Amino acid sequence: MEIEKPLIDTNHCDALADGHYFYFANLPTRLVLFQDSIYFSNDKVECTYVITFDFSYDIIRDGNGWELTIYCPEPLKFYSLVDLESWEQLLIKIMKRKRFHEYYKGIKKIGKGNFASVYLT
Repeated sequence: MEIEKPLIDTNHCDALADGHYFYFANLPTRLVLFQDSIYFSNDKVECTYVITFDFSYDIIRDGNGWELTIYCPEPLKFYSLVDLESWEQLLIKIMKRKRFHEYYKGIKKIGKGNFASVYLT
């Protein structure tokens, strides 16, 4: 049986001196992304999720760093002090990204331009 090679693994990233990219539940956390699954562990939890069509992710800039949320389907929030561009380049290939219209529902169209419509939310 061949062992699947990870797409990216925080144990092999040296962006931070302590070797930890992510924090989950306020603990340094190992996060490993495979083509069809996600693994994460720290002192409190150890989980593996098989990626399905229901999975999605979002990355936002937070005041102190970056927040990666993986919806599987419940949200798992990871915090990082480093830019997550390399993670996003891989995540976008294996799951969909949450978008504005998934967070907000337009109540009424209040304007329209050449390239966009404006809704009251």
